[in-house]
Amino acid sequence: MVSEWRSYPLGLLTKWSSGGTPSKSKEEYWNGGIPWISASSMDGSRYSNSKLKITRAGLDNGSRLAKKGSVLLLVRGSILHQKIQVGIAEKDVAFNQDVKCLVANDKYIDQWFLLYWLKAHERKLLSIVENTGIGAGKLDTKILQKLDVKVPPDEIRYKIVSFVKSLDDKIELNKKINQTLEQMAQALFKSWFVDFDPVFDNLLDKHHNNLEKAKAYLESKGAEDLCPKLTKRFEQRQQTKDQKPLPQDIRNLFPSHFHHNQDLGWIPEGWVNGSLGVLADALSGYAFKSRHFSESGYGVIKIKNINSDSTVDEKNLQCIPVEVALNHEKFLLSRGDVVMAMTGATVGKHGVITGAAPLLLNQRVCKLIPKEISDYSYLKTLLSRTETEDWIVNTAQGSAQPNISATSILSLPIVVPKQDQRKAFDGVVRSFYNQMIENRIQLTSLTLIRDLILPKLISGELRLESHDKAQGNQS
Repeated sequence: MVSEWRSYPLGLLTKWSSGGTPSKSKEEYWNGGIPWISASSMDGSRYSNSKLKITRAGLDNGSRLAKKGSVLLLVRGSILHQKIQVGIAEKDVAFNQDVKCLVANDKYIDQWFLLYWLKAHERKLLSIVENTGIGAGKLDTKILQKLDVKVPPDEIRYKIVSFVKSLDDKIELNKKINQTLEQMAQALFKSWFVDFDPVFDNLLDKHHNNLEKAKAYLESKGAEDLCPKLTKRFEQRQQTKDQKPLPQDIRNLFPSHFHHNQDLGWIPEGWVNGSLGVLADALSGYAFKSRHFSESGYGVIKIKNINSDSTVDEKNLQCIPVEVALNHEKFLLSRGDVVMAMTGATVGKHGVITGAAPLLLNQRVCKLIPKEISDYSYLKTLLSRTETEDWIVNTAQGSAQPNISATSILSLPIVVPKQDQRKAFDGVVRSFYNQMIENRIQLTSLTLIRDLILPKLISGELRLESHDKAQGNQS
């Protein structure tokens, strides 16, 4: 019974600490092995990695360590006007000054219950977000610590945590599978189109796997700067000689020599200097007016729905009535469509539509459409590369609110491999992206179930014991 639950202020149940940022001017503080958690690395609810990492010296001179199992809560940032970012550290991590580290008092609750309590009360937390005056949101620590937490008896608390965590585990598993599939696609892209491994393999075979003869050939063509790459590839082949090599039909698509391009240097024979517009078209979205929006219909993708992990948040969208949507069919999105944010903090971020719900583009998002269907995987993998996003961010105009046009995105300079090589890449990788979409649909469904049930469990409105008894009566 809920009457058995006891109430405590959040501050009594937790110990709080603040993080910090080591000096950016001190190179010895950065690029170490300790993940440094900030708003940009707080997607999801489990934290173990980040793009920015610090050294032990950086930790000792400006930051703080959150031990494995700590709950990290973002208390300052523009994202707080949209959602609460909170998660649990899966390993020891550092964190910045916009994040609070909460350690549960295990006399009353455990870390997972603390995490799920915060997640279950997202609406309440959003209602107390203050405006800093510069566009960022702020959660006042003193107000947070006074919040009333209803704690169930241990047996009920364990059941709640066990049930919700089982859903969370499935969600995280799908995320990790998708990360692995993305890494596999990126590794193959790098091998074929950045490191030119098939070309070097063919070059070595042409010279009977004699490294010195292959080097001499390159030098005779004036391509001695390719020799270090050739040597590296040769050493890799020696180390993996017992592994299955590239299929012969794939290698037959690639040349065994290079040619010099004035802008790009030495590239495989047949490749040319070009831009993204050679491979794709871009469609900017429609500027729907406030009068268009309704409670139901087709959701409208905006920049805030594009996440940092190449996904699109397809829930909690503003909607357009069906009759309005059908008057703008040009902007309807389908499963597998690639969309990119063209403005704001998310400029250059892209995501893939799962097709689980009818969606449209708004004017600050564009859809990138491969001119050849077989270029889909090449385009998708190219957009996921850090170099691509960096170029778009650096090309965007405006400091406070960076913007880039669809035309400018299509001007992204690229090396264009031959069509049959790109098609072969699609033949290998397309199944990865199809599986990622299926996993994303499952992930979205599981997340919806968790988010619907969690507040009811945490409040005591829904009790797992009732479900257990019903199961027992049926048997």
